[in-house]
Amino acid sequence: MECLVCKGTGKSTVTVFETNKPEAHFETDCYWCEGTGNMSVKQAKSYLDYKNIWCKCGNPSGNAVYFQKENGYHGWNCADCGKLLQEG
Repeated sequence: MECLVCKGTGKSTVTVFETNKPEAHFETDCYWCEGTGNMSVKQAKSYLDYKNIWCKCGNPSGNAVYFQKENGYHGWNCADCGKLLQEG
């Protein structure tokens, strides 16, 4: 099936943010389909599950809660809806 992320192009644009402002944009092979433009049903489900953990409310308060896990994974959760704003 056609990749849900890149819509079959095999490419995606990555934006790097510093202090909440976009600092750089670059094009790369789509992570989800590995640049093929196609994905399996399993990959599509994984993408949709991943997409669901991200904030969609727009973070109206502008506040976020920092978290860090033992494995070094860290990021910011939206203070309004509790979903992910940024990960690292």
